[in-house]
Amino acid sequence: MKKILSHSIIFILCCFVAFNSQAQSEKSRVLSYSQWIDEMAACTDSVYELRNALIRPVLKTDTVNRTIEIQAKVLISNVEFEGYSAADIIYLSHWVNNIAELKSLHFKSDLIFDYCSGLFPAIMDTKINGDLHIKNTVSNGDLDLRRVSTKGLHIENCTLNGYLGLNKVSTNGNTIILNNQIENLYLIESKLNEGLTIEKCTIDKNLYLKQDTIHSQVVLRFIKAKEIYIRDCLFEYPADSATLEMFRVSSSDANEFTLSECSFITSDKNKTLRLLSNSFQNYTSIYNCRIDPHLNLNNLYTTGRLVLGEHNQYGNYVSLHNVSYNDASFFDWPTLRSNIIGYDWLSDSEEDRLYHGQTDEELASTMVYDRLIQNKQGIYNLYRTQGHRQYANEMLLEIRDLQTRMLKYRYEQNPNLEAYFFWKMNQFLKTFSAYGTNPVIAIIYSLKVILLFGLIYLFFHNDWDIGSRKIIGKRLRFILTYFQVNKGLSELDQEQRLESQNEVVLLASENEVSTGKIPFFFTRLINWYVKSNLISDSLRKFALRKMDILSGTFSNLPKKQQRKVAVLSGAWFMGFLLYTVLLKVLNALTLSLNAFTTLGFGNIPTKGFSRYIVIVQGFIGWVLMTVFSVTLITQLLQ
Repeated sequence: MKKILSHSIIFILCCFVAFNSQAQSEKSRVLSYSQWIDEMAACTDSVYELRNALIRPVLKTDTVNRTIEIQAKVLISNVEFEGYSAADIIYLSHWVNNIAELKSLHFKSDLIFDYCSGLFPAIMDTKINGDLHIKNTVSNGDLDLRRVSTKGLHIENCTLNGYLGLNKVSTNGNTIILNNQIENLYLIESKLNEGLTIEKCTIDKNLYLKQDTIHSQVVLRFIKAKEIYIRDCLFEYPADSATLEMFRVSSSDANEFTLSECSFITSDKNKTLRLLSNSFQNYTSIYNCRIDPHLNLNNLYTTGRLVLGEHNQYGNYVSLHNVSYNDASFFDWPTLRSNIIGYDWLSDSEEDRLYHGQTDEELASTMVYDRLIQNKQGIYNLYRTQGHRQYANEMLLEIRDLQTRMLKYRYEQNPNLEAYFFWKMNQFLKTFSAYGTNPVIAIIYSLKVILLFGLIYLFFHNDWDIGSRKIIGKRLRFILTYFQVNKGLSELDQEQRLESQNEVVLLASENEVSTGKIPFFFTRLINWYVKSNLISDSLRKFALRKMDILSGTFSNLPKKQQRKVAVLSGAWFMGFLLYTVLLKVLNALTLSLNAFTTLGFGNIPTKGFSRYIVIVQGFIGWVLMTVFSVTLITQLLQ
């Protein structure tokens, strides 16, 4: 038994030694950074290939900051990079966080790193005529690319214990960052001419894009990060591109997503900026952006705040589909007004998915219609909760307009009296009260109705008029007599009012005889009444004497005096007519207001056909006053 055990131990030790020897032999070469760069520069073959090597800095002698051209295609596979130790700082100036810098190199063809490990060197101020590939690499530090110009950039299947930083990188081909695990990912002040794809990346902290210029499509997909922050970037998309999605963030998970101060420029209004099937828990914000394409928020789930902020410029529409948000969310209505539409996810064609609810074909899709109503109702409820009554009312107008179009469509599909009245009632409410959101409209229409019917009543007599034919005829006869008799205005007026004056005189005498026979109070009251009439008569006589323009008869006056009297009497008569007309207008407006408010005073002060006009106006007034009252109460309750 002991013999078997001892043999087993010896076998295990041999295996361990053999494994160790193999591990040592895996790194068949050990090079310094200077030796490695010199080898690449000296290679005359089409491909420079380095496998199973260890690149280790050498104190004092390593110089990596050299302007060197490398003609061959470079393939670095299964190479381990060592960084500098803390002691090396006294000898070397070219290091960042113990990582070597490859600086000022010019690669004439592709540069490929595959299955590398260790502390990956920083690549700076480098030009690569081909593509830069970094694949299957595990770095114990940062992967730092600064001021690198390359045709294409591919970073795939890497595990970085530090950050991935692309600072002022310029690419003319595709930029793909795929299936990496990174602490942070920074893309800053870079110019990417053939789009950007970041896919299947797990980022422990933040994905950060700032001041980048990116042409062609941008896709951020299957990303998990703490924060996705995109700021001050320019995204340009050619109109002739076959892909409709200009910018897409999909199937990603983050605590916060922010898109700010960015410009999305395209001349094709069918292009789309889409957030699809994402889960942003705390905060989702789009603000101060110029967005030419259609903005589509689709299956966006958040338990936090959603912000479509102020200063956004939408060149096209904004559609929401299955979007959740809390009451602290903010939708800037001045920029969203009339821009919120639906999204027809049932359509096979991406170009036909914008849903306005305008045509019969769109209204036939009741499921999409219901979802659009639901989305707009959600924003309406948000504005009401936050106290933005004006914004809520304007959103309600858009909802009711959409519903009115649907009522018209349903009537056209199945004509019946009930459907017709439902449709017309909505149109009526829009015209006279903006669907119950603006009582001022009902007041304005009420004033128009009162003025219109007041104009009609001018052509009909009512009991309140003082300018009747009998009264006007009496006045005209008074004027005829005045010009033909040798009497003044005061005398003629006294003659016409003799009967009423006699009544006052008779009342005064009877009151004097009755003194002591009736209560003292009534005696004094009658005396006051008699005196007031006498004073009124005196003032009337005084005024008429001052207005008297004729001495004797008109025919006996000289021609010059006749012209003067004619002018003065004409002015007096025109004043009388103006006074009569003003009273006529006032009575017509009073009658119109009385009929509109349906007060009535128990009697209709008109005769003949005008009675029916009053009844019609009363019905119109009842309807408009009801609309006004209900609308006002609704707004007060809100």
